[in-house]
Amino acid sequence: MLPCQAVLERNPLLYVDIIEALRRDICQVLYTDEAACLLGFPHGDKPITEFTTLCADPAAAERVFAKLPWDRDILFAVHEDHCLPVLRDTYHVQPFLGEAFYQMAYLQKEPVPVPESPFSVRPLDVSYLSPVAEIHKDEDEGYLRDRLESGVMLGAFDGDILIGFIGVHGEGAMGLLQVHPDYRRRGVGKLLEAHQINHHLAWGETPYGSVLTANTSSLALQRSLGMTASVPTFHWFFNE
Repeated sequence: MLPCQAVLERNPLLYVDIIEALRRDICQVLYTDEAACLLGFPHGDKPITEFTTLCADPAAAERVFAKLPWDRDILFAVHEDHCLPVLRDTYHVQPFLGEAFYQMAYLQKEPVPVPESPFSVRPLDVSYLSPVAEIHKDEDEGYLRDRLESGVMLGAFDGDILIGFIGVHGEGAMGLLQVHPDYRRRGVGKLLEAHQINHHLAWGETPYGSVLTANTSSLALQRSLGMTASVPTFHWFFNE
């Protein structure tokens, strides 16, 4: 239990990423006190480049942000709006994808009903890297390889043809949902996410992910599966 546990408990939906990262033991606690914490997500022996933060007040934000490694490219989550002036006044940052995000989490204990579908879902391994990269042209191929090697990717198939997939990001959030253009609007995304949610429930985890506030189609999908949106929103930033 962290010294800032009381802050986490004020809004467990907003801080579900921190709570789950600690529960799953996939992060390093780099700093914590009663009003703050800084988590890093290691990747082998490489320097940590991805972080998440909790800052209960602007003074906590100053303490936490000063500990980030500004001498290299980093990506980090900020949950509280009172942190934003501290960032903008002191550091050169840009919002990731230019928008705020909702935390979306499945808070029920019962599995999601899996929609009836002519398509099947099964785990993917690194042998599927080429078709996965072909469908998700905008994602770094090295990252896709890492996710496939980690065993956290599920694929949807029409017979033996890969038509879509979903996975889990390194920090624990569901994501990477992509469907081949020829198979969109046929329920493939909902099928994949229902399976992914149920996998997390079977592992004793809270399924969660993040969605851009402007992505109305994704928000509709999440809500149709019983996911709940956080209030307030949160942000991802990268340093310039």
